[in-house]
Amino acid sequence: MAFLFIANDVETTPALRMDASSAINSVLNLLSDDRQESHQIEALVAREIWAYASAQAPPCQRSVVKTFGLANRPSVRICRRVAYHLLLETPPSTQPDEYLALPPLQPIIALVSRTHAGPFGITPKTDYYDLEARADVLNKMLIGMSEYVALESSKSSLLSSTEAMENKALTPLQRLTGALQSLSYNIADTRAAHLDRSSAKSWIQMVQLRVHYQREGLLSALSGGRRKGPRKITDMLSAAPSSSKGASAVVSREASAGPSGSGGVNGA
Repeated sequence: MAFLFIANDVETTPALRMDASSAINSVLNLLSDDRQESHQIEALVAREIWAYASAQAPPCQRSVVKTFGLANRPSVRICRRVAYHLLLETPPSTQPDEYLALPPLQPIIALVSRTHAGPFGITPKTDYYDLEARADVLNKMLIGMSEYVALESSKSSLLSSTEAMENKALTPLQRLTGALQSLSYNIADTRAAHLDRSSAKSWIQMVQLRVHYQREGLLSALSGGRRKGPRKITDMLSAAPSSSKGASAVVSREASAGPSGSGGVNGA
C-alpha cells in the first residue's frame, strides 16, 4: 500500500510515480496465477485498495486504477475488480472463487442507464469532471474485453442456427454500447461552450467506440474473419439511430426510473 500512496500523492514527481508503479507491478508479479494462496492474497489486496480508493473523490479513484501497469494477470484482475466495485460502491469479495470470476456486466449497464440519478446521472448539479473520471474508471474496468467476448461467443455457439435466428436479444456488450451512447446524447455541449461537458462526452464516446470495435474485432478473430459489419466509425454512427432503438428499449427497462423532463440540463 505504501507504493500506492506514493504513486497517488499529488506532490509525487512523474519519475517517482513511474518507479512506484513499477514496484507495484514487480510485487504483483511474484503472485502465482495457479495457487489458491496467491488468489486469496490477491483478493485481500484488492479489498484493501478498494477501501482506500472508495474514500476518495472520483478523480483520485481514476488515478488509483491507472496506477496498475497491467503487465500480469494479478495486476489486471486487481485493477478490474477495484474499478468495478468503485463504480458500484460495494466492497469486492475476499473469497477467491468470487474474486476470480468475471464481473457481470448487468449491474454496470443498469448503472450507466440511470441517466437522471446515480454516478452517471445527468442533472443540473452534475460535476462533469467527476463524470469524466468515472468514464475512465469504467474504461479500466473493461480491460478484460477478450474474456467477455469469449463468453459471448461460447454462449452463441451453443445455439443451433434456428435458435440463433430466433434469439434477437442484444448481448451485454451491445447493451452497454447502447447505454453509453444514450448517456453521451444526454450531455448538452452545444458549440463546445462547456469544456467540462465536452471532455466528459468525449471520454464516454471513446469508451463506447472502444467496446463496439473491440467486440467486433475479437468476434471476427474468433470466427476466422468471416464476420460482416461496420468497419469504419462513420458506418457505426450512421447506423446508430436504428440500432440504438433496440438497445435503448432494453436498457430503459433495466434502469431505475428517473424524473421526467431533463430540459433544465439540456437547455443549460
